[in-house]
Amino acid sequence: MGTIEAIGIALVVGAGAGALGLWFRGSAIAGRWVAAAPCALPVAERTPPPALRLAPAAWPSATGAGAAVVTLALLVGRHEHFAAGFALSWATAGLVVWACGLSLLALVDQETLMLPSKLVRSCAFATTGLLLVSAVTGSWRYVGRGAACALAGYVVFGTWAVLRPQSLGFGDVRMASLVALGAGALSAQACLVALVTAPVLAASVPIFGRKLYKTRPTGHPVALGPFLAAGGIAAVVFSAI
Repeated sequence: MGTIEAIGIALVVGAGAGALGLWFRGSAIAGRWVAAAPCALPVAERTPPPALRLAPAAWPSATGAGAAVVTLALLVGRHEHFAAGFALSWATAGLVVWACGLSLLALVDQETLMLPSKLVRSCAFATTGLLLVSAVTGSWRYVGRGAACALAGYVVFGTWAVLRPQSLGFGDVRMASLVALGAGALSAQACLVALVTAPVLAASVPIFGRKLYKTRPTGHPVALGPFLAAGGIAAVVFSAI
């Protein structure tokens, strides 16, 4: 596939994902899912201070950019999978849906410090379903490796949440497993990079983001979701190219 054609497809996909992000922000279903999400934080800590809240334009921008960059990387990449017709396949569609879902989860977590289980499950089911369709028409190793990485991610982050519940919630555990599902479909190395990068980036915020931290109430937690999403999408993009 030519680069110009791939860019055109990525822009169309990004525009569609951006429209989805804009719709989701104001939809009633989003409010219900967030309201039903379990959260151990005190009510006063569930919403970031005004200085850290997202502008409305962030929703279509983030979801559109996440879907577009993954689409472009998968279509023009030189990863081993493309030799087997990975580009423009059901697996590609699965990873694009996965990237869009991660972007939405990152935005919700930044706004509310909660990760709705229904949104995580919806994204996981859609991604797995498309990978399964790809497996039926191609190779099972993508979905098999993705599932194995997702299980490993859940076990590792779940253990962390049990041992250090004050630093990690089970919403983060479920999202980490979702990140591992998509990144692991490409390679175990991409999964490892994604899951290691996110906590490192989150831990660096107090060190390199002191100006940002001055706007937060003392002890206000940092949302891990945006870092998980960024790490997962970046790992898939760099693994593909």
